[in-house]
Amino acid sequence: MVNCNKCGRENKSDANFCLECGNTLIDNQSKFCIHCGKKVNKTAAFCIYCGKKIGEKKNKSYNNVKFDQIEKINEESVLADTAKNPAENIDTRKIAIDKITDKTILEDIAKNDENTDIRSLAIDKITDKTILEDIAKNDEDVDIRSLAIDKINDEVILIDIVKNDKNNKARKIAIKKITDKTVLEDIAKNDENTNIRCLAIEKISNEAILIDIAKNDKNNKVRKIAIEKINDDSILVDIIKNDENAYIRSTAIEKINNEAILIDIAKNDKNNKARKIAIGKISDKAVLVDIAKNDKEYWSRKAAIEKINDEAVLVDIAKKVENIGIRKLAIEKINDEAVLVDIAKNTEDVGIRKLAIEKISNESVLGDMAKNTEDVHLKTVKNIDDGNYDAKTYLEENNKGTRHDSIEKANGYWFGERFTREENDPFILYLFKNSKDAKKALLKLPYIHLASDTNNLISDEILFFGFYQNEDSKFEAVVGGKNLNNRMFKEAKESFTYYGGTIKNELEPNSKSVINKNKSEGKVEDVKFVEELKKSHGPIEYIYKLYNAPNKESAVKFLENQEIKRNNFYLQIKTPEGKFCKDVEGFYKL
Repeated sequence: MVNCNKCGRENKSDANFCLECGNTLIDNQSKFCIHCGKKVNKTAAFCIYCGKKIGEKKNKSYNNVKFDQIEKINEESVLADTAKNPAENIDTRKIAIDKITDKTILEDIAKNDENTDIRSLAIDKITDKTILEDIAKNDEDVDIRSLAIDKINDEVILIDIVKNDKNNKARKIAIKKITDKTVLEDIAKNDENTNIRCLAIEKISNEAILIDIAKNDKNNKVRKIAIEKINDDSILVDIIKNDENAYIRSTAIEKINNEAILIDIAKNDKNNKARKIAIGKISDKAVLVDIAKNDKEYWSRKAAIEKINDEAVLVDIAKKVENIGIRKLAIEKINDEAVLVDIAKNTEDVGIRKLAIEKISNESVLGDMAKNTEDVHLKTVKNIDDGNYDAKTYLEENNKGTRHDSIEKANGYWFGERFTREENDPFILYLFKNSKDAKKALLKLPYIHLASDTNNLISDEILFFGFYQNEDSKFEAVVGGKNLNNRMFKEAKESFTYYGGTIKNELEPNSKSVINKNKSEGKVEDVKFVEELKKSHGPIEYIYKLYNAPNKESAVKFLENQEIKRNNFYLQIKTPEGKFCKDVEGFYKL
């Protein structure tokens, strides 16, 4: 029970007004949270339900009425005050609107409220055609207009909007509700907006109208929509054979499922794209094989091979067809290892043999092939981690190179030996995510092998080479030395890239060192600082200091005077001759 604070009369605990004097009882013992609407003790400063500060409510009378109270109120004026009050809780306003039936109040809210959600709820409640038409045609908010249009079923109003409205979004909503075929056909043929015409065409079933649009309309997007609704093969074939637009012809081909028509297009059409689409829809194996083997166009043959899954046919193509590209496509689809081994051993073309070997996974077969071939390129096409196929071919004593197989050895070269030279040797240095890829990249080179007695990488050329893990936990692979020629440099670059490496540094053969201390005559003061960049990769931070210089000489002189002792710190100077850089490993050019 609760006592009235005006007259003292005892009332039921759930009463809103005093039985004796009519005084409101809501604020006697409790109040409502302005955030979540839950009832809390009158003296509470914070809501026990949502934890937010309740604060002081400045609204008048019924604006304090919340969720469980508003549902008990049926007086339209009270509901209207709550629904229209922008300071009121949004959920309370929504409940109030849901209870309002007066169309004048709903119209006022729908037309004038500042909150779009509130206006939308009011429109949902309106059934009066005149009010909806007024909003649909005249409201400034196109989203509100669209809601009103969506509630209108009067074709006259909808047609007027489609034909005369300037807003295409409103027109799209209206046209989706129109059913009058004559109106839709007129819009499909004559409207100025392409998207509106397409929406009208999608609702048309008159084949004659669709054919007329498909054949004669000037807009290809409109024609495409019309063609997609035509099911008469004779019409589609007529379009395919006679239309000048390849895009339209392709659309018509996509609609055809008649095998004889598709075969005729695939073999005789003058447009490669049309033929390719037709081939993709053909299921006759004999036709596909004939195209794959004998067609004059590479792309038609390729499309046919992509449809063939018979290994015997693919093997026949891989062995007998003259075109190397077509043979490769066939090999890529073969999975029978015995067939691949036969191709790898007996085919004359090295490229075909390599492709077949790449698909073989049996290591004992690969090892046997590597031992018994004289082709040095084929020995390293497929890397086997334990070196089986090199094991009995190369020994440690065959090594002529200097291994860089640890970060200590590499640093000893970059920091010590390299800086003592007037002219540096060419090299190529790449970063890899793991040791496996770095090893594969080196083994693919014709002069790098695995020794059977030590399982070390060896080189039959006088070079420095190897791979190792650096301070950043990445793996570096390097090949270099005065004997590194342009061919070897190119091979290394291609192999390192092929196995996913990213370049860290390089110096091409036949080019002089970036740094020549005796000839450096630039001016340090000409080098201008630009910015410092910091980039993080996991826990490691990389710092780049960027500069500009008018010439190479100034950049070189500036870098000569810089001492770098920390890892992951880089100086880069941009000049007309390129970027000159320095880090803990020394000078280089990007």
